[in-house]
Amino acid sequence: MTKQNKWLLAAALLLVFAGLKVAMLGWWQSRQPENGAAAVQCDVLAAGCPFLQGATLRLRGLTSTKSAFTIEAVGVPSGVQSLSASFRMDGMEMGFNRFDLAKQGDGSWRAERVYLPLCTAGRHDWVVVWQADGAGFQAGFQTQ
Repeated sequence: MTKQNKWLLAAALLLVFAGLKVAMLGWWQSRQPENGAAAVQCDVLAAGCPFLQGATLRLRGLTSTKSAFTIEAVGVPSGVQSLSASFRMDGMEMGFNRFDLAKQGDGSWRAERVYLPLCTAGRHDWVVVWQADGAGFQAGFQTQ
């Protein structure tokens, strides 16, 4: 293989990689919660947050930003097909951190061993954003 052919092959591979990166970015952005998520006034760490005709979302065992916790939803209508949650801060993009909750045998939905994204600014003001079959909800909370 000549030197010119090697350069052409390298350029072609870079173009393919760039195309894949753009496609993946588009996919990632399409999976993010809508900005129009309904704000819910609640205590997601204690009593939980109501949504969808009597369902409640809670963050169980969240004691610090460095420890694992569980996202749990109970009372979710039986017709719901998907439930996911992510975390952000106002004015700060936290990267991809969506957690899909799995339906349990008792009818609850759960994601275990969840960690909050790393915040290098030292802030403790979080927003959990969750979606149930495309309907978006959000609630603020504080960590220590």
